[in-house]
Amino acid sequence: ATWSDAWLNEGVTSYVENRVMETVFGKDRATMEQALSLDDLKAEVAALDRPELSRLQLPSDLDHPDDAFSDVAYVKGQFFLHFLEQRYGRAAFDSFLKSWFDNHAFKAATTRDFRDFLMSELAAKHRGAATVAEIDEWIYGEGVPQTLVAPVSAAFDEVEEQQAEWMSGTAPAAKIDAKNWTTQEWLHFVNALPDDLSGARMADLDSAFDLTHSANAEIAFAWYMKAVKAKYQPAKPAIEAFLGRVGRGKFLYPLYEELARDGDRAFAERTFEKSRALYHPIAQRRVAEVLQAQN
Repeated sequence: ATWSDAWLNEGVTSYVENRVMETVFGKDRATMEQALSLDDLKAEVAALDRPELSRLQLPSDLDHPDDAFSDVAYVKGQFFLHFLEQRYGRAAFDSFLKSWFDNHAFKAATTRDFRDFLMSELAAKHRGAATVAEIDEWIYGEGVPQTLVAPVSAAFDEVEEQQAEWMSGTAPAAKIDAKNWTTQEWLHFVNALPDDLSGARMADLDSAFDLTHSANAEIAFAWYMKAVKAKYQPAKPAIEAFLGRVGRGKFLYPLYEELARDGDRAFAERTFEKSRALYHPIAQRRVAEVLQAQN
């Protein structure tokens, strides 16, 4: 019903998307997606200037409607539904969620509407599964609730073992057995690299896997973020090309911010001016604000 209730769109969608991922690709892949999303959520919450923007029920005094669409709406909203599923059981939760859809299809809904429906149609029928305080911490509390159960991926544990061996310097990157890695495993590997990795170590990885020219936008973005922080100059042309062909805020805003703060500000401004006309007006505004904030 309002921008402050954005999680009702995005969090529910993200939850359903993860359930589809589980059905199509299996539980392990869905768990990897959850783990990556949780890392993103924690990083975004830590960077917020206004802690109240980490609530699912956002304040009404947003500076701009676009501010409602952060990882709080998408990921915290998703994990709130995972919490309910875990506490009430999948069968009971699925019945509740389908009933929510049926009763509110084609209508505007508020967070209060969802809470009232939850308390009458799920909580009241399964007393003791979750307390009112626990539910309200998710909806009205700031940050990541204590009741969130962090996903654990065995596949990520294996990635970390290989990464640790490579980081120890005992073997070159070419010895990393990544031929069967999924996108999620690559993202976990790249995201976990130290920000101050040397140019030589970056080049070793690039020589083995050509990450600078990855055709996967998610992997390319993760690599470019590390490249900017490490001041890995060979990636610069690819970064410029990437910013000229993608339009998603999840890629644009962090990369421009990192370029302006730790990379080459002049390069960021030139790239923005070159690509600006290709971006959605919201993206144009947000990137301009990002660059201005780093003055």
